Amino acid sequence: MKVALFLCLFAASLSTARLGHLICQKNGWKAGFLVFLSAPFLLEFLKFETEAFAYPLLFLSLSFVLEKGWKNKAAALALASTATLIWPGSAIYFIAFIPYMLPLVFPVVAAAAAFPSKALFLLSRLAPSSANESAWLGGGIAFQGGLMLGIYGFFSKKARKLLPLAVFFGALAFTNPKFTALLSPVLAASLATGIQEFKWLKPLAYGVLAGMLAFSPIVVATLYDPTQADVSIVKAAVMEAQGETIYNDWSTGHMIEYYGGNPRNKAGGTSHFDCPGPCLVLTRKPPSGCKAMAVEPGSRGLRLYDCPTSPHQA
Repeated sequence: MKVALFLCLFAASLSTARLGHLICQKNGWKAGFLVFLSAPFLLEFLKFETEAFAYPLLFLSLSFVLEKGWKNKAAALALASTATLIWPGSAIYFIAFIPYMLPLVFPVVAAAAAFPSKALFLLSRLAPSSANESAWLGGGIAFQGGLMLGIYGFFSKKARKLLPLAVFFGALAFTNPKFTALLSPVLAASLATGIQEFKWLKPLAYGVLAGMLAFSPIVVATLYDPTQADVSIVKAAVMEAQGETIYNDWSTGHMIEYYGGNPRNKAGGTSHFDCPGPCLVLTRKPPSGCKAMAVEPGSRGLRLYDCPTSPHQA
């Protein structure tokens, strides 16, 4: 599992490097390193969720959509479409592509009209899904940290073609910090350009990057999710369920599925604990009327419960 996430991180970094090279052929490839100035970018690959597997394709699609020629545009659409099969939230990239492919507005509008419920669901996911996320309005921009130095890159003509992407993903990150990582490759490519254009920016950017990389082992050690304890309790839940549905926090859904289980919740949003009768519940919020099973708990209070009826969380 960790190897898979590392490979996704490496691939996403290479995709960012290609985007930077397209904008600035001399130093643009350095965007693949500079993107690590964004802590959210790194943290996205410390969680076993579908987004991590979609990001390399999405970030690669950005460089193709910026290139001329219908073959490159088609490649961008193909990459985004494939990513959407992995993570449905990838569909927002079709909106981001419109400034570079104006005719795309017609199929996007047609798709929204043909599938209004899916379109409304996607739009609802762009807004903060909890009071905690709402409280962090604008936090998605602040979380970019040293990568915000990439703003200076937009003073260069080379990086200005990235502006529509920066505005779109910047608005998403400002509204909902969950989408912060989508802005990171764009800022990294702009920063790589700025380093070439403005000599004073180079030591500042690399100094901040060195500091962040020095602390990255601490970040990984403290924030890595899932931990080994999480993996153990998920395996225990799958074994105990014997094919029955596990009523879980959505954050553990993909991991349950990975180990052969049947999760009730996955891929974000609201977790539903609507079991009709006796059921297994895997959650960090102790449900009332349920008995904690004799299984070693996971990180941050993740426990497995035996519930005789539909549980009510405290």
